[in-house]
Amino acid sequence: YALSQRRSPVDSAFSGAVDMLVDAIAQSVEADAANFGSMSQRVTLTGGTALLNGFKSRLQQRRGIPVSTGRPWADIERSRRNAAFFKDGKIDPRFLVVLSCATGLALWKERS
Repeated sequence: YALSQRRSPVDSAFSGAVDMLVDAIAQSVEADAANFGSMSQRVTLTGGTALLNGFKSRLQQRRGIPVSTGRPWADIERSRRNAAFFKDGKIDPRFLVVLSCATGLALWKERS
């Protein structure tokens, strides 16, 4: 292997974790299709895991459907209290991904 082709142990571990997550999500989508009779037409990733390098493209390749990153509150007005979440005058996209996970949890309702 050339130096540029070698992967660090950390890169290898993350790659393995991404593969496991892709498999788990794909199996969940397939199980839903079996249970409800229709396949999901899109997957939206949220939370910090959505930022893992290669995660979105691997899932899209595995499932063959569009995969996007959720971005709630994409238009946040800057204030003194949230200035740390801005980078070069724009909202840091990593912050938006973390907020999307919090939003989902806040809106979650248990089945009655």
